[in-house]
Amino acid sequence: MARILQGCVTFTNGVPAQNVEVRVFDQDAAGNPDDDLTLTVGLSDSQGNFEVTYDPGRFRDAITFTRSEPRNPPLDWTLVRREHRRTDWLDIFSPYLKFSYSFQGKQKEFRTALNWFTPAYTLPQVFTDRPFSPTRHGYHFVNQFKGVPVPFSIPEIPGLVRLSGTYGLCGGMSSSVYDHYLFGQEIPQRNTIPRTGSVLQRYLYRRQMDTFGTLGEYVLKFIAWMKLPDETEAGLSSLTWHEYQQFRERLESNLGSVLGIIYEKGTQLNRLFLNHQVLGYGLDQLDEDRSAIRIYDPNFPDRDDVTIRLERRRVGESNGQPVYGLACEEDLGDRKIREIHGFFLMPYIPIRPPQRLA
Repeated sequence: MARILQGCVTFTNGVPAQNVEVRVFDQDAAGNPDDDLTLTVGLSDSQGNFEVTYDPGRFRDAITFTRSEPRNPPLDWTLVRREHRRTDWLDIFSPYLKFSYSFQGKQKEFRTALNWFTPAYTLPQVFTDRPFSPTRHGYHFVNQFKGVPVPFSIPEIPGLVRLSGTYGLCGGMSSSVYDHYLFGQEIPQRNTIPRTGSVLQRYLYRRQMDTFGTLGEYVLKFIAWMKLPDETEAGLSSLTWHEYQQFRERLESNLGSVLGIIYEKGTQLNRLFLNHQVLGYGLDQLDEDRSAIRIYDPNFPDRDDVTIRLERRRVGESNGQPVYGLACEEDLGDRKIREIHGFFLMPYIPIRPPQRLA
């Protein structure tokens, strides 16, 4: 019996996804093709709304088997092999939706379970109508808050005055500016640092805590990485190479990443607070081995020319195959700010900023 499924599909940042083809399938056991239950293909409109017609009765598969039986009893009892088909009553109904669409000139597919309780579906990409720019979308004040320090404090960077009794919310600022950008909300237009306890400061603090993970596991990751050597098959250079590949994959979906930056090495806990967090939002491929990640650095507001410059190097060999790593430095324009031992992706889930921040 035909059923009609109505729903709405959007990108990760809530923008309606238009011209998305929607089909309903039933997932079969491994090795068997999935069953297409679609009768009428759905196509989303300008608001992301779609309607697809499908027949759930199509999901039941048939089993083909052979057995020996008499050719023509009672006249001929000679045993012969014959093929039979019967309904597979153990086949489980596991419906899912397949979305087919074009994104940035490339064909994409996304599959997700049919949701019986909500008609809303979200594609993994984000849609924006203009590129991210720190001068346009970043905060206009420096990452330098007065009060009780929390990780991470102000990195000791040449040209940046370090005040006693200050702390940084670099992860919160990086996450927050990207929240505003993805949801099309204007960043608070202020040049002064929010006072402790203000709505904006508390919001940045909450977003800062989000980057550390539910149980603070990413603080522990900073500590672990600070103890590792640089140029070995399992060192920071090699680990950063793998994180860089994930960063590039996210960019293919138009997703930036909050990056945890390892400035400091060692086992002293107080050095932990001298590390940093930034937003990586773009990539320039300079040649086969060199590239530059465009970043928003909360320590340098209103600058579009802050980058992490990368150079691929061979750091060893494993199972006869070369192991690559990355040598990294942070640049401000054409000037090197400091060396970076490594970086990794930190947790980021887009959250619509409160309207009262403005």
